[in-house]
Amino acid sequence: MIDHGNFWLSETPDKAGSIGWDAKYPRIATWVHLKNKNSNRTFVVLNTHLDNAGVEARHKGMNLILDSIDHFVKKIPVIITGDFNDAPNSDTYKIAKGRKCPLNDAYTKAKARLGVEYSFHNFGKSAVSKRKRIDYVFVNNMVKILKMDIPKENDSTGSFLSDHNPIITYLMF
Repeated sequence: MIDHGNFWLSETPDKAGSIGWDAKYPRIATWVHLKNKNSNRTFVVLNTHLDNAGVEARHKGMNLILDSIDHFVKKIPVIITGDFNDAPNSDTYKIAKGRKCPLNDAYTKAKARLGVEYSFHNFGKSAVSKRKRIDYVFVNNMVKILKMDIPKENDSTGSFLSDHNPIITYLMF
């Protein structure tokens, strides 16, 4: 680990627990700058959970995240993961993909995709036709996306570990 940190998705990102814009809950982004011991190559991974209620909070939170990693994007591999609480046709998604150094959605760029096309199922309560992909892995152009897998939730027992399916992504850089 070279460096790490976190910040709150709000107008006061250094204030722990701060709630931003029209958000319902405090939201955070956590990042780490790592170095591979074998190759000495470095990369950045950031994970977040954007607000479920506030549209402005999702948009401004996404911009804050992108601003925070902007100095890395042209230099080293960058991976951003999380629950973005928005569909692929949303403005939040467009913000992530529309910067000077746009990010790639690993799901759409993967050479192979396995599993289901959605990530949120609300503990199996959402009708299959209403389920959406709201969890993402975004990468910059220095990351090669090999395979993406969103395993279907196991609904045979009626108990769920989460209201989301896992997102398994195979990357190379």
